[in-house]
Amino acid sequence: MDVAGFALAVVSLTGLFSTFFDIYDKIRSAKGMGAQLDHDRERLRLESERVRYVREKYQLERFNEDSKRLLAMVMQMLNAQLAGIEALFARYAPEQRGNEPRDATLSAEASGISAASPGGKGKAIVNRLRWAAGDMADLDRMLDKLHFTTNTLFSFATSESERFRNDFLLRTGALGTLDLAVTMDSTQYPGIAKAARVKRLLQAPVGNSSATRAATGSSYASSFSIPVPSIRWHNQGGLSQALSSLWATGSRGDEHILVEWRGPFLGGALPRPVAERRLDQLCELLQAMHEAERDEELGYRQVGGVGPMVSFAQLPCVGWTLASELSLTRIGLVFRYPPSHPQMLPSSLCGRISASRRLRAPVPPLGKRFELALGVASAVANIIAVGWLHRAIRSENMLSFGAGDAAVSKLYLVGFSYARPGEDSMSEFSDLPQGKDWALYRPPEARYGDASLSDDDDTSSPVLPSAPSATTASPSDDLYGLGVVLLEIGHWTTAQRMSRAKDIDGDAHAFVKRELPAQVEKLAARCGTIYQDVVRKCLDPAYWSQDDVVDHLASILESLKLCRA
Repeated sequence: MDVAGFALAVVSLTGLFSTFFDIYDKIRSAKGMGAQLDHDRERLRLESERVRYVREKYQLERFNEDSKRLLAMVMQMLNAQLAGIEALFARYAPEQRGNEPRDATLSAEASGISAASPGGKGKAIVNRLRWAAGDMADLDRMLDKLHFTTNTLFSFATSESERFRNDFLLRTGALGTLDLAVTMDSTQYPGIAKAARVKRLLQAPVGNSSATRAATGSSYASSFSIPVPSIRWHNQGGLSQALSSLWATGSRGDEHILVEWRGPFLGGALPRPVAERRLDQLCELLQAMHEAERDEELGYRQVGGVGPMVSFAQLPCVGWTLASELSLTRIGLVFRYPPSHPQMLPSSLCGRISASRRLRAPVPPLGKRFELALGVASAVANIIAVGWLHRAIRSENMLSFGAGDAAVSKLYLVGFSYARPGEDSMSEFSDLPQGKDWALYRPPEARYGDASLSDDDDTSSPVLPSAPSATTASPSDDLYGLGVVLLEIGHWTTAQRMSRAKDIDGDAHAFVKRELPAQVEKLAARCGTIYQDVVRKCLDPAYWSQDDVVDHLASILESLKLCRA
C-alpha cells in the first residue's frame, strides 16, 4: 500500500470509530426516555466499552494493515446497526424544545398529537402500546445483532488473555448498577446476571427469612436446617469421629455429602433465631454461587458473549446442621459432591501436596499447575468483585476430588463460614481460628496479635481457639492468602513446609521476612517471571488499595492466562 492509501485507511478507520461514539453519545444523552429504556442503554454501554478498548489498541498502533482493513469492515457494520438503533430511539426522544418536561414513556408531541386535542390522550396510549408490541421487539433484535457484531470485532482484535481481563472488568463494572445488572439476559450476559444475583443476596439484610426471599427473588426453602441424625457418616466412629476433623464425609439419602465444621458465632453470644437466619442466608448465597458452575458443568457455555459463566469454585451447598440440637457450639455447612465425582473422597490441596511429597510422587506438569492457579485466582477475584471477603484463603480450604490429573484439574473453595460482606467489615460475626498455620496465610498486620504465633497453639486440633479481630478485614486478607497459595502451587510444596526451613521453625514473622522472599525469588526459574510477578503482586501491600484492587485483580488474571509451560 502506498503512503496515500495508508493514510486513507488510517483516516477511514479513525473516522469509523468517531462515528460510532458520536452515535452512541446521542443515544446516551437522549432526554425524556425515562427508566423504561435504561436496561437497553446499559446493554449499549457494555458493547461500547468493548469497542472503546479496540479503539485504544488501534490508537497505540497494535494492528497491521490487513487487520485494519478487517476492522474497518466490522466497524462499518457496527455503525450501520447503531444508527438504526439511534433512529428508533429518536422516534421517542426527539430534540427537546427548551426545558419543557416530557412524558417518561412517549410524549404526545413526539407522536404529533396535541395532548389538549380531542382523543389526544387515547392516541398516545395507542402509541405506547405500539411501542411495547412492535418497536420494543425490534429494538431487542437490533441489540442482539449489535451484540453479535461486537463479539466478532472483540474476538478478532483481542487475545484470549485480554478478553479474560476485560470480561472481569466489564462484569465488575456492571455490578455498580445492580438493579440493571440483575435484569441482564442470562444467555448473552451470563456472568453478569449470575454475579448480580449473588451480590443482591449478599446485600440482603439479616431479618425475616420470607421478606429476604421476596426481596431477592429467591425460590428456595424457608430453612436449610438438616437434622444431624439423617446423615450417615463414612467413618466407623460416627458423629464423634466426624467431629474430630475440620470436615467429614457422609451420605444423606442417595447423595454423598461433605460437612464442614466451625465454632459458634461470636463465641455463642448470638441469639439462636438470628444465628439460624444467618445460616439460612449463607446457604442460599452459597447455592447461588454454585448455580453458575452448575450451568457450566451441564455444558451451558456462552458462545461469543460478554464473558464466560462466572465461577466461584463453589460446591453445591444443601444446608447446615448442628452437632447438637441443644446448642450452636458446633455448626456444620453441608455440601454435595460435584457431579463429575459423585463418589470420590475429597482431599485438600495442602493434603495432596504433602502426600505427593511424602510419597515422592511426580510433581504435576507445569501447565496443569498454571490451570489450577488460574482457577483459584479467578474464584477469589470474583468473590472480591461481588463485595465479599472469604477471610480464610489457604490451601487447607481448597478441596479436590478424584485421582491423578483429575485431582489437580479443579479445586473447590470451602471455609465460607468465616466470610462476610466487605461493607460489613466493621462488624465481627465470625472470629477466625488462631494458630501458626493460619498465620502463614494472613498479612502481617492482620494476624490479630502475637497469640496466633505462640508455641502453645495446638495446630493439630480441629477446633482452633479464636480471638476477635484487632483490625477490620479487607480484600488484602484474601489477596495475601491467594499469593501464598499460588506460591505453594508453583513450588508444589506447602507453606508449612517452607516455614520449617532453616532456623525459622514455623515462626510466621521470620517466614515473612526471610523465607517468603527467598521462595518468591526462586519462582522465576521454576515457573517463569510472569507467574513470579503475579505472586509478588498478591503479597505486596502496594497492590492492596481498595480503590485499585479491581484493576490489580484484572491484571493478575490476565497475567495468569498468559502463563505457558
